[in-house]
Amino acid sequence: MSAPRFNVFGRIYELRREAGRWRALSVGNDGKLGPAGFEVPSFIEDAELEQFLFDLFHESATPGNGDVRRLPRRHDPQRLPMPQPFAVQTLTPQDLPVMRQLLDLFGEVFEDRPTYSHHQPDDTYLAQLLGSPTFIAMAATRGDEVVGALAGYVLPKFEQRRSEFYLYDLAVAEAHRRQGIATALIRELQRLAAARGVYVILVQADHGDDPAIALYSRLGVREDVLHFDIPPSADGG
Repeated sequence: MSAPRFNVFGRIYELRREAGRWRALSVGNDGKLGPAGFEVPSFIEDAELEQFLFDLFHESATPGNGDVRRLPRRHDPQRLPMPQPFAVQTLTPQDLPVMRQLLDLFGEVFEDRPTYSHHQPDDTYLAQLLGSPTFIAMAATRGDEVVGALAGYVLPKFEQRRSEFYLYDLAVAEAHRRQGIATALIRELQRLAAARGVYVILVQADHGDDPAIALYSRLGVREDVLHFDIPPSADGG
């Protein structure tokens, strides 16, 4: 009998495959099972369960529980503690120490410390950037540690009175991945973007970056385009 368990935005469910049908059970904090209150169609394959549960419960996402993940079968709520909660914040000019941690995290995750850590701007520059209406930086923190980071730019448009947001960088520390942090950052960005009148969020992913592609595919519509880097030139040549 197949009986995988999932953390669904902070709630634990067990899905049992019995006689060709799925039976959904809720797992309590004491390990006891009870009716889950929803049904999974029999045609859903085991490999499709995470996506099905995400689509079914995505409105239950919170900054501290922002994803659906399959749990190892050894999972027992009484013996295996859940990951510590995290908080998501939008940075302001008063958050310079957090911004510098954010830059260091990008350097660590992208293996590019020279770009992100070795030549950081001075406090005046960073404060002006964080106070700008065209720049947004967000951090996911556990205690005093930055474990996730997002940064990008609001692009005022010319063809209509509206804006786009370009999500430039998104990173989660390796030890804190698969815990919904990236999804929570994007969900908070979606909320903030809507409040600021942004009509679309743009993000790119490299070929071969399967986790990023899977994340963005769950949250948006994929468009296959070509990207070009054109260097500036003083003489236009």
